Amino acid sequence: CQVIPPSTPFFNCNYAKTKKQGVHAGMAEEVTVEFTPTEFRYYYDCIRVHCEGDENLVIPLHAYPVINEAAFPSRVDFGYVELASTKQIEVPLQCNVPIDFEYAITVVRAHPFFTVFPLRGTIPANGRVDVRFTFTPMDYVTADMTVHVKIAQFGFEPIECQLIGSSQPVTRSAKHPGPRDGQVPPLPPPSTLLKRRSKAAQAKSRARKAAAEAKAAERKQEIVNAEGLRFPLDLDSTSAVASVLLQRPGRMRVRDIRAALADRDAAGGKATPNGSSGGGGGGGGALD
Repeated sequence: CQVIPPSTPFFNCNYAKTKKQGVHAGMAEEVTVEFTPTEFRYYYDCIRVHCEGDENLVIPLHAYPVINEAAFPSRVDFGYVELASTKQIEVPLQCNVPIDFEYAITVVRAHPFFTVFPLRGTIPANGRVDVRFTFTPMDYVTADMTVHVKIAQFGFEPIECQLIGSSQPVTRSAKHPGPRDGQVPPLPPPSTLLKRRSKAAQAKSRARKAAAEAKAAERKQEIVNAEGLRFPLDLDSTSAVASVLLQRPGRMRVRDIRAALADRDAAGGKATPNGSSGGGGGGGGALD
């Protein structure tokens, strides 16, 4: 075989020449190709390999400038957006070489709440172009859309980008502005929630408490003493029946003793265990 190097000065090939100028069956010859460009443009050349007989081989050589690494995000999160409101996010496509590159954005999985503009265009030499994503939720959902970004460059792998956004009912006003886009509104502190109780609710609570105290006073009066036992007029509850069964004739309850002592302290006198005041006298009942 005979290797004919490229004809242009931009490509150069080096290989170890054998004495017989040939490669035997089962052997290989390594050829190193060097490329030296002088400007940003497309280059083409080829290596020709002549073999014995009619079998010849042409190896094409291509060289071209490429865009710098495309720093395009794989995920664009819009966060929380108020219903029927619009939020826009711009993502730049930059080029650091003095050559224009075309690009195209393909929608893989579409969603009606998302829009992309422009879907195709040209990245200027040593410049940038902004791709605008828009999210306008019209329902209380979490929406997502997937797009592919392609650049007119040989061997370029498309970049997959996912758009995601959620909606929520947020009421904003000048006095109480809402949270920033993409943030969940914080809950007010518990002290603030307690202060928001209306006067009507407080009055209703006081009325309920007064009614309970009045009912307790009526029950206290509705007690019948019989054979040393105290019977309430209403025996429909379990607690009322238990209070009768636990009593012992001639013995006072602890709370009755406390009430008698409180009355004695208030009157400045002395009270016997059965609740009567004065010195000497009959014996009192035993304590539980």
